[in-house]
Amino acid sequence: MAEMNAGKIGMDEFRWLQGRLAGASGNVLEDGRKFLAESRLAPLLWRHRLPGFNELFALLRSGAREDLVAEALDALAGSDTWFFRDLAPFELLRTQIIPELIKARSAQRQLILWSAGCATGQEPYSLAMMLKEHFPVLQDWRVGILATDFSPSLLAKAEAGVFGRDDVNRGLPVSMLVKYFSQEGGQWTLGHEIRERVRFRPLRVDQPWEGLPAFDVILMRNVAVYFDPATRAQALQRMAAQLAPEGSLLLGAAETAGEAEGLERVDVGRAAYFRRKALVAAGVAA
Repeated sequence: MAEMNAGKIGMDEFRWLQGRLAGASGNVLEDGRKFLAESRLAPLLWRHRLPGFNELFALLRSGAREDLVAEALDALAGSDTWFFRDLAPFELLRTQIIPELIKARSAQRQLILWSAGCATGQEPYSLAMMLKEHFPVLQDWRVGILATDFSPSLLAKAEAGVFGRDDVNRGLPVSMLVKYFSQEGGQWTLGHEIRERVRFRPLRVDQPWEGLPAFDVILMRNVAVYFDPATRAQALQRMAAQLAPEGSLLLGAAETAGEAEGLERVDVGRAAYFRRKALVAAGVAA
């Protein structure tokens, strides 16, 4: 397809998109972001050899291509991610949060971490590689990493642990690529040693959940920013309640937990995390 004039998404189609995205994930696609929808959906036209948005929406709204609807919703939901994204939070985990937790949990010898909104898995796998590389003391501990997302298709990609050239070139140190991945053609497959450390589960953080343990670390980065204020406040309140004593919540660089009662921000250099106010006031957090 040498040239393509995709055109613009009509307002009726855009309203349909807003409703489907909110229903599937709780994400709000604001009226002023139609250009963003056009940008994120344009690659689907190339992949499926469609001349423009009119033809794409004819398929999306036909009811016969739920696979294509899922692909469109994944693209709209801001699922772009990479290994060790925004390095500062991982440095904070490595230098302060995990060492403090190791001291606090020396009797139980157990750590439980949650990557909420994991998309295609780079974040939880980054956690697993970091723990493996820097904390050999945890080898004999019970360490669990839960990774969740609203999208079954993204979770399937994540669980497969297969990444393309662009994926492994974004944030992943070469030393870890060589050590933990095997290459076949233009694909890199993460080894079983790291993959077995992560458990994937479908879950929407904008809705109440059940059956989860208390977590020592929760990463919900660049997720709540897509919710409306009421939904964001409720999600953050539930996250606060899900933290174990001395547990930490990490959000995206532009996000705040100000809507959640009982949490206080702790700034450490270029990064920040959130803990319960009582623990911060008692001097548990440095």
